[in-house]
Amino acid sequence: MARVTRTRAGSVAVVTVPSAQLRAFVPLDDLEEHDRVRWSPPAAAPIGVRAARAQEARSGRTRLLTGRGSFAERAVLTRRVGDEVFVCPLQLDVRAALALRELRTEVPGPVVDLLVPDRGVRGRLDALAASGRRPTIIDGPWGVPVAWFTLFDDTERRFRDPPEGPGPRLTYLTTCSRALPRIERAADAVDDAVEDADGLLEDLADLLEWVESFPQRALLELDYAGLAQVLSRDELEADRSAHDVWSAVEALEQGDPLAAVAYYGALQVRWGPLQARAHAS
Repeated sequence: MARVTRTRAGSVAVVTVPSAQLRAFVPLDDLEEHDRVRWSPPAAAPIGVRAARAQEARSGRTRLLTGRGSFAERAVLTRRVGDEVFVCPLQLDVRAALALRELRTEVPGPVVDLLVPDRGVRGRLDALAASGRRPTIIDGPWGVPVAWFTLFDDTERRFRDPPEGPGPRLTYLTTCSRALPRIERAADAVDDAVEDADGLLEDLADLLEWVESFPQRALLELDYAGLAQVLSRDELEADRSAHDVWSAVEALEQGDPLAAVAYYGALQVRWGPLQARAHAS
């Protein structure tokens, strides 16, 4: 994920922000015929996770500012379970459009016009954001949103650090059918026991709507991705955020708010300093 900013000299710079990613892998056979053809070889361009992140970083430096650069319309991540293929299109165009829409909620319109000077690019991305298309990848800059962990069980956590690899990697993997009742359970617990939790409940509702837009058999993967480059190996290996989230939920269900606050506090200690960098000048 890239962040657009302006230097003291007034020029525009694009800074790559370390981000986690939540990905939906949809069974190829469950897609409509035109999408199935589009995302099947040789029409699609299957790439690995590392190559995808590199492509996103390269395109993010120019995409919003100039409208130039490939939107990687055919690039797709793939997973195979037995004989079945699951696909997760990069959809850089959709994600760029949604990023611009979010930017408009954070800065005044004239500033957006300066940061994204091409009116044609702005118009095309605004139209795409309003189209209702849902991305198969959601980015979490400077941390993993707490709501994401409600989708996963601690047993679905995978930490890998092969000696020959590029560094440690932390992921979770589940299915939509498993994730949906979990997020509903978490939302019920928060709604019943926590006052002034409108922000978290809204995040959970948005996430629930996103998960419901995919087939029940779809795979959901949480990848710490770029965050693994700013966290130490020991921090990644010790991270049990999904366990802490569910311990807090269970404490709420059992009427023990003090225990819930303690588990939530552990999450804040873990993620607070990193997320604070998002607002650093």
